[in-house]
Amino acid sequence: MKKAVCILALLIASLALWGCGSDAASQRGGGSGGPDSAQGSNASDEAMRIEKYNTYVDLHNFAVGTFELTMDAYFNAFETTTKEDFAQWQASQAAGEESTLGMYEDMGIVALGGYDSYVEGILTPVREMTNAQPDFGELDSKAGALAEIKHEILRIYYLDMRDYYASGEYLLDDYAGNDDFHAQLSELYSGFLVARGEFSSALRRYDSEQANVALELLWEHGYEIRYYVLKIVTNAESIATDFFDIDIETFEAFYDQHVSDFSALREIYTNEEKLEDEGFGLAQSTPLQLFVNRSRQMEVTARNILNALRAGSYDIEMEIPTDMSGMTPPGEYDPIEYFFQLVNELIGYYNSTI
Repeated sequence: MKKAVCILALLIASLALWGCGSDAASQRGGGSGGPDSAQGSNASDEAMRIEKYNTYVDLHNFAVGTFELTMDAYFNAFETTTKEDFAQWQASQAAGEESTLGMYEDMGIVALGGYDSYVEGILTPVREMTNAQPDFGELDSKAGALAEIKHEILRIYYLDMRDYYASGEYLLDDYAGNDDFHAQLSELYSGFLVARGEFSSALRRYDSEQANVALELLWEHGYEIRYYVLKIVTNAESIATDFFDIDIETFEAFYDQHVSDFSALREIYTNEEKLEDEGFGLAQSTPLQLFVNRSRQMEVTARNILNALRAGSYDIEMEIPTDMSGMTPPGEYDPIEYFFQLVNELIGYYNSTI
């Protein structure tokens, strides 16, 4: 099974340039940044783009996180929960025994609550954003399709099944309704997996396009620290997404690129003049240092994985990855597990530095 990696919440670089980099751009020959009205218009457009993008990120993260865990629990419970389990629960309720969670959590079949929070927190915003500007092309339609099929699954899971069990109808039809619900959910979930795959692919393509634009802008305006930070995190996120499908040559290319980018970042990330010029304040200094620390550990961990791939076995001597201050990973070191942990931490620290 592929591991889920948190989607990179990419802040479009042009917004950073409008907001705090116009003076620096001018010093480098990039112009004054335009009239105030133009700046306001661009800032508004980029703010809307970011809001729309973040809405789609929430949709994605829910699809590969809470939603998948919930459905895995349901399908597992359906296979293991018997009619006798339900009868025992019914008897305990009839006897006046209290349950802290309710039958649905007790039996692992239906979870109470959650439907309204999905509709309000994810479905409604996605519906609004798919028809809003700016146009995200295929990503809009893929997001809408995924949100709607998840809505149909949760409607059955949280509402219809809850009412069915709460009313005791399952005792009257000898669980026939339960089998009907299961058939509906099985078919819908198969469709969900297809829709999620199509949406994730569209989101990754959009990420890649926007990252390339951002990298060009950052380099053009001399934002070298931000350039290498973004390059490191996008490369790490990309390789992690396809980790179990790549060959040695692809991983070796990633490793070589990471070593090169990290070496360049190490040379400049403490330069106070550049930090100020690129808009790094006190709030960004700690996550930037942590980003550098994890990048160092990523270099060592990636090298361990590459050596294992070359040897055809992970049963080899490995270097324990220390950060810039000499700290090592807590607990037992597993290079693959730690690799994915580092990717997610790099994304988190990146989001704190932009």
